[in-house]
Amino acid sequence: MSTNIHFETLALSLLAQIDSPLAPPACLVGRAGVGKNKGGVELAAKLCGLNYVYIPVPRHDPAEFNGYPYVCNETKSMRFYAPHWAVQVEKNGPENFILFFDEASDGTRMTQAAMHGVLTDGIIGEVCVKGAPMVMAMNPSNIATTGGTVSHPFRTRTFTIEWEPDKHDWIRQIRQGSWDASEVKQLPKGWTDTIPASQAMVGNFLSKFPQHVEISERELMERGEDADKPAHTRRTWEHFWTLRAAAHASGQTHLMHMIAEGTVGAPGIEYLSWEKDLEFGDPELWLNAPQHQTFPDDDDRVFAVINAVLACVLQNNTPDRWAKGWEFLEFCYDKNFGDLASLGATMLAKNRGKAKGIPSAAKKFFPMLKAAGLMGGE
Repeated sequence: MSTNIHFETLALSLLAQIDSPLAPPACLVGRAGVGKNKGGVELAAKLCGLNYVYIPVPRHDPAEFNGYPYVCNETKSMRFYAPHWAVQVEKNGPENFILFFDEASDGTRMTQAAMHGVLTDGIIGEVCVKGAPMVMAMNPSNIATTGGTVSHPFRTRTFTIEWEPDKHDWIRQIRQGSWDASEVKQLPKGWTDTIPASQAMVGNFLSKFPQHVEISERELMERGEDADKPAHTRRTWEHFWTLRAAAHASGQTHLMHMIAEGTVGAPGIEYLSWEKDLEFGDPELWLNAPQHQTFPDDDDRVFAVINAVLACVLQNNTPDRWAKGWEFLEFCYDKNFGDLASLGATMLAKNRGKAKGIPSAAKKFFPMLKAAGLMGGE
């Protein structure tokens, strides 16, 4: 099996897009002939069992993404025709297709601006392709056909994957006379329930380092030619915590460095260092026997433990595990971390799953949850 981390990251992005509208389209950036299409998107479509739609951006006018205007005689108003490929995708179910927008940086700025709506809400004219995972590809500007780049707003709508597979790995496959078999690791059912936990972890980091929330216009200008590279904005942080949830839920945390670089850039790498300093052990052990673990004494680590344990519960949210989650929160409450435990209580209350009653361990949180409208008179 191939160990191509670039392909693994692409596959994670595609599957995340299928399950969650919060997951961003991917943008592959790499030199010509390094396999962005054949060894990347087309192969991923085949392994995922999805239809592959190829859209070369420079050959399309802005109207093909906005929709061609026409006068509707019936309504006496202006309406918009969508291109044939978009009509077919909507007709046959967007979730059954991968849309591949090639040579994105060689499209004019007007064409890129028209694509904003496609990337953000999946609307083309009067047709909706929302639900279809999207991927773009482009060459670096120094070798692109037109020397073009993408704008900063365009890039903040995507997750960038620097597509530079290991040449020695490629040589090894040539020498053995065959290509490695690639696989797509499926995301576990219910992984999207862990997105709020991932969001909370990022929120805790940003509360410590608020300067990383978003890049300023001055900082962007100082980057010069790198203004189109991934940067921290409120939108890209959402991309980061969504893909982080997918990577953690599927056991692919080795992809986190690429996820950080491709969404928020340098602040994401700083986040990973911060998170690593909070390491605390297996969350399953904390869930089942917290009294046998070494309980931390600082807020950051306690928050990280609570976050990881609840993410673990929500990933496999059976009634028994949901009840154990409340017992764990009660344990944290009794350790004088009631404020942090209350944040976890909100998360559990919003994700009851198939649980019927309310465990006694949740009683300490009733006043707060009732005030928030999350529990009634159970």
